[in-house]
Amino acid sequence: SPAGWQQGLPDLSIQQTIRDLKDVAAAHCEGIYIDSTWEHWATQGPQYYVLAQLVWNPNADAEAILTDYYTRAFGPAADGVREYFEVIEKARMDFTAANGEAGVFSFPKLYTDDLLKASQGRLDRAAAAVPTDSLFAKRVAFVQAGLTYSKMQMENIRLMEGYWKKPDPAVAGRVKQNWAAIEQHVAAHPYAINWGPVRPTTPRMAGLHPDSTPPKTKKPRANDLDLN
Repeated sequence: SPAGWQQGLPDLSIQQTIRDLKDVAAAHCEGIYIDSTWEHWATQGPQYYVLAQLVWNPNADAEAILTDYYTRAFGPAADGVREYFEVIEKARMDFTAANGEAGVFSFPKLYTDDLLKASQGRLDRAAAAVPTDSLFAKRVAFVQAGLTYSKMQMENIRLMEGYWKKPDPAVAGRVKQNWAAIEQHVAAHPYAINWGPVRPTTPRMAGLHPDSTPPKTKKPRANDLDLN
């Protein structure tokens, strides 16, 4: 989980996924098993879509697939939503190139306040491009649910990074309140984030709740064959 795909964050590697699938198809791959879709549709939807389409037909035009996805899903907001995801993807690829898979407490280097603020601005503009009572508006709001979740989770990550260095009951209380708010938020937006895998009791969320055990820090890996 180099940038949080297991944790429900917008860990996007769409263009790399396209290249990888084209490469394995060219190498005459006859079958593929995908186990990396945790069903966090609000943060990783475009990646799931292009992955499914190219696994079915690796000769398809990936750019046409993405254009179809954004246009049909978001209508007049398509360009804004696409920019939102693509800017995050670029930041993610730069981050993983420099950091490898360094663990959840490295994520603030990627999901900075500036990136999250700029991402919010892009979604605000996308929302303004569609009628408020339209289906397109509901879909932009669905993506917004993913960004809101990401902001909430990043606050917990920052708080818990400090907590493990110097335990503080006040910080522990705030994190527990945040987790309660996250659970309510996820429940209010079905299918946006899959709650099961991101519950604070699961191994992939280790260290993000004061009642859990401290996480083991991963060292950045060099020359990893997994380019994602």
